[in-house]
Amino acid sequence: MASNATSRIDPGMRDRPVLHLDGPTLTSNLEVLARHAEKDGGAERYVEGLKFKSALFQEALAAGRARHLNEENFKGLVAFMPSVRRRIAERMKDVGFPAFRQSLEALLDGATEVGAADARVAAFVARFPDDRRHRWVRDLAAEVLHFTLPELSADVPLGLGRADQYRRAARNLARGERGPSGHRRARPL
Repeated sequence: MASNATSRIDPGMRDRPVLHLDGPTLTSNLEVLARHAEKDGGAERYVEGLKFKSALFQEALAAGRARHLNEENFKGLVAFMPSVRRRIAERMKDVGFPAFRQSLEALLDGATEVGAADARVAAFVARFPDDRRHRWVRDLAAEVLHFTLPELSADVPLGLGRADQYRRAARNLARGERGPSGHRRARPL
């Protein structure tokens, strides 16, 4: 008896990207991830790292502090965003840091309103060119919202590229692949 999966989706969520995960594959990849995490100090070490990242974002951006953010602190936050850090420098040279700070202020101003994340991310993305070279902008918005306001993270959409990145990383971890620097490497899909 087949059920219609879309009938269970909240109507407001139908236009969002959907990540389809296969149960056995997900379970297998999670087991491999846990085994590999033990080599690096266990999953607890990764959880502590995420807590640290969130604390940095909250200290720099939460409660209206984005308006006082300086360029050096912003660069420090960007260092924790792999899909953004290599691509943002050129754009910052073009428009200057104050424009980024204004965009972040607008993204975070009133961000505690539940259900507004999609609109906030869309407005943030609209401030940048709509081309391939600026796909990282959605990731920047999602990361800033997620790590600055983790209690609202269920409302923050992942960037379209982020789901692919997670899937790719899980597949590569399952294969035990490492990049030239010794870090686990993601391969193109």
